Amino acid sequence: MTCVNYQSLIRARVPEVFAFYNDMNNLIRLSPPAFKIDIMHVSGYIKTDTRIEMSIKLFLFTFHWTAIITEYEANRCFVDMQGKGPFAKWIHRHEFNPHEKGTE
Repeated sequence: MTCVNYQSLIRARVPEVFAFYNDMNNLIRLSPPAFKIDIMHVSGYIKTDTRIEMSIKLFLFTFHWTAIITEYEANRCFVDMQGKGPFAKWIHRHEFNPHEKGTE
């Protein structure tokens, strides 16, 4: 299985950054420009067991994706796992760590 790690430094405090990621309206802003995302349904605010159903268009292809939040710790981390989608397996972990210049 392929594993990709990416880190970035955001010049804002952890609670602000976490709140931004916790708002599903920002998913579209966080996604690569080639992806046209339509959020079809969200079962409430992001927390453990939240289901997010999306339609994603990439060039000529459109696919449906269901993500399930499997782990959630406010201001610390959340994990989304593919319930239905184009991959054999997809687990996406977001961690928010304090850094002297903001949030890593």
